[in-house]
Amino acid sequence: MYPFVQNLVLGVRNEGLGTTLTTVLVPVEGEARKLLRIPDGYRIAAHLAVGWPEAPLATRLSRRPVHDFATCDYFDGTPLRP
Repeated sequence: MYPFVQNLVLGVRNEGLGTTLTTVLVPVEGEARKLLRIPDGYRIAAHLAVGWPEAPLATRLSRRPVHDFATCDYFDGTPLRP
């Protein structure tokens, strides 16, 4: 499910829109299912809020190297490196 959602996020950004992934509907799934007329057999896994950003989106993103924030096996484990 989440790889699909990630692709939606990338597609939305490609169209110049902003979005954020939230699971805010999960605790109230029963109410949301009624409101959105979601039939039995389907579950809510994520909610994407989509809209036009107030300011232009960044055209070049900067990212820290993965080994700066990802570790192996434990939170304080060795840095994740290729």
